[in-house]
Amino acid sequence: WVATPTSQRIWSATAQAQAEPCISVVYGAAGVGKTTTLERYQLEYSERVVMVTANTFLQKPIAILKEIAAQLGVYAAAHRRDIYDNVYEKLMRMSDNENVLLIVDEAQHLDAESLDGIRSLNDSGHVGIVYSGNDKIYTQMHGKGRQSAFAQLTSRVGNWCQISLPTDDDVYALLESWKIKGRKERVLALSIARRPGAFRDLTRLLRTSRKLARGMGLPADAIDNKIMEAAARHSGMEI
Repeated sequence: WVATPTSQRIWSATAQAQAEPCISVVYGAAGVGKTTTLERYQLEYSERVVMVTANTFLQKPIAILKEIAAQLGVYAAAHRRDIYDNVYEKLMRMSDNENVLLIVDEAQHLDAESLDGIRSLNDSGHVGIVYSGNDKIYTQMHGKGRQSAFAQLTSRVGNWCQISLPTDDDVYALLESWKIKGRKERVLALSIARRPGAFRDLTRLLRTSRKLARGMGLPADAIDNKIMEAAARHSGMEI
């Protein structure tokens, strides 16, 4: 994890959700560090932060409630109301006069009932919530004819944190962490970071570059544009 300007925005929105407590929605392009930053935040404050990841099979309320219960280590009863009560009670025990945070990654997979149901934890238990996902989660809440359905949820959103492509400074911060400073290397890295996949592909390229450098008997900080180009070809990445 690298503290880039974009990751610091995500961190700030996450911290705000826990501190107020409110709901933060972090959404936008893939591969810009949303999940990595949220995982880092959860690791930093693990005693009062729980993180779950939605997917195609965890769309409905009972499914995502069971996943939250599993992460909390509480009993997932047969009925969703009982699961909710168990989750709520555990979160309240975790709080100990300090705010608890629930992070739901890949939240675009959740249906409207699940999104709004989780919101009730903020209402009744003052649990901070972060919904993170792609642009779909924003359109779910603001799409035509849906404003009234999501009014209670959106009124509690304290931060709409939209993340588009990585900024140049994001890329420079990543390269700095890898001790890469050359102009040609920056140009190549920027061209990769502006594609779909963004940081994910760039980080994969840098890891492959380091392996190639080591295989050539070179130090880790000897990565240059030639090695990066070779790593791209090795990975089947167009440059």
